Amino acid sequence: MAAAWRRSVVLFGEKFSQISSKIALPDKLKGGRIEKGVNYLKLIRDDYKTALQDGVVDAKARPYKAAVYGAGENPSSPKISFSYGRQIHVVAVTSAAIATNPSMDTFLDQRIEWCNEMALVGKATRNRISEDHLREINRLLNQKRLEVYDLIVCSLLIRESQDPQCELYPAQCSFLQPTYFEMLTERVVDFGAFGRWWLIDRMMRDYDVNDEEIRASTLAHRF
Repeated sequence: MAAAWRRSVVLFGEKFSQISSKIALPDKLKGGRIEKGVNYLKLIRDDYKTALQDGVVDAKARPYKAAVYGAGENPSSPKISFSYGRQIHVVAVTSAAIATNPSMDTFLDQRIEWCNEMALVGKATRNRISEDHLREINRLLNQKRLEVYDLIVCSLLIRESQDPQCELYPAQCSFLQPTYFEMLTERVVDFGAFGRWWLIDRMMRDYDVNDEEIRASTLAHRF
């Protein structure tokens, strides 16, 4: 869906350029406010087009830098107006998010990386929360109950009740399916944006720190 949207944006920009290049003002309207207004709109069109193209190219190479850059001002750009500059930055951030929106393959790659990291840690020093999170993800993957919802600028990994190909009545009945509110509040497994899935990284942050072992060691030293 995101790829189709990006193609639509590009085709729209090319079609708009072709149409605008064929439009010519009558001689009696040249040099007046109408011509100045048309030239200003063309300037805005070219700026947006350049920002969108540059944003997509830079975002694929450096997604985090593109996001940070888009949130601030560019000191080398001409200061047309504050609101206009902000609009350009919004376009840059949005195009960066669209170009780097992660997929299921990205999530699977991150899962494999964390599984390999966890395998290098002894069971006595593994963080139980991180280990349980990986185990739950693997269980849902084996049951084919994880589904990615592409929101164009970001993605959500949702836990389904059943395998989508399951033919049982509870899996096929529309009245038994969760609502959007339930999906957002109870079934979100991960949130993806700017080329990464963020919740799995957060859950695995202290994967090699066993809190229970540390607490037990602290109590033993006290007594």
